[in-house]
Amino acid sequence: MIYIIASASLRERMKDFVKQNGGTREVSKLCGIHNDNIHRYLRGARSTPMNFIDFICKNIDMDIWEFLHEEKLKSKNRYFKVSKEISIEECSFLGWLLTEGHIPKNGFRVEISQHNRMYLKKLKKNLEECFDIQNGMTISPDKNNWKLRINISAMREYFNLRYKIPMGKKSNVIQVPEDMFNLSKEKQFAFISGCIDGDGSFSYNWRKTKRYNYKVPRIMFNSNSEEFLEGLQKILKKYNIISRINTDKYGRNKLNISKAEDCIKLFHNLYPYLIHKEKRNHFIKILSEYQFLNVLRVRNSGDVILRWKNRSGFTWKEFADFIEKKCHYKASPFTVKNWSINWFNPPLSVIIEACNYLGEKCSNWIPEEYLFLLSIRN
Repeated sequence: MIYIIASASLRERMKDFVKQNGGTREVSKLCGIHNDNIHRYLRGARSTPMNFIDFICKNIDMDIWEFLHEEKLKSKNRYFKVSKEISIEECSFLGWLLTEGHIPKNGFRVEISQHNRMYLKKLKKNLEECFDIQNGMTISPDKNNWKLRINISAMREYFNLRYKIPMGKKSNVIQVPEDMFNLSKEKQFAFISGCIDGDGSFSYNWRKTKRYNYKVPRIMFNSNSEEFLEGLQKILKKYNIISRINTDKYGRNKLNISKAEDCIKLFHNLYPYLIHKEKRNHFIKILSEYQFLNVLRVRNSGDVILRWKNRSGFTWKEFADFIEKKCHYKASPFTVKNWSINWFNPPLSVIIEACNYLGEKCSNWIPEEYLFLLSIRN
């Protein structure tokens, strides 16, 4: 059972409700709580149980977390503060909890396992700041991993009640919390970053052409729950990031983002919230390969290509040969000419060289997520 250390403001609101509904005796009949206990709740002599708050909120048609904004939930001598607003830190933790966490069916804690203690320490610090937790969290060895234990029974019930995170075995039945679909862009990507940190991966596929072989980035989420992946897919679709769900030969569900432009866009939005530095740095290493600049295309950039060609004084053939030498990208004079009139889209490497040659800012031509790519490569 969750109990609330009711503030003076909350007690006043409870008193108003009781007064408007005929007093403590009448309310006692309606909610099934003894009249004397209701008096104690109103005086602050006893912590208020969640079922009494739930009864009030249903009668006044108000969201329970809005009613409990900035109040402290407790179990024994340990407490934490809740808010009607879901913070970025809480969104990130929810991603971790759904993918790499566990709420035991019989017990009083919330657990998250990870091989690197440093990431759990960062997660612990975020939780302390987000929920104003003073004690009750420990990090200890667990076989070959480390485990963060939140030894506050009210918190396990909070996550179950507010976000419908199941207790016990959950891998087949988890889903994206309904609240997540209505949050801001920053909070949605903080949640997805937690999912990546917990049980996602940054990797690559090999792509072969007549000219060369190169790596194409890939972002992947794993889950036994197809419904969970469909929820992630719904959020990604909102930002025009294409993803596909498939099942491998072992029956495991995977959500893949395999288009290079979409991987960059997603990584750009996840970057500020990622805790798992090893995964993050591994993906940066993949994106730092020079050939990758020839994979990404830049739309509506013909003008800068044409001015580069005119200032150089080359013929179209000479210009194509010059581009091959500077950018390691072989293109025919016909292709280069079509770049200049926006019929074809040139690779990012060519636009970078064009801007450097003309002394212009790359930001005039290159999308924000590609500028981000260049910044992390340097």
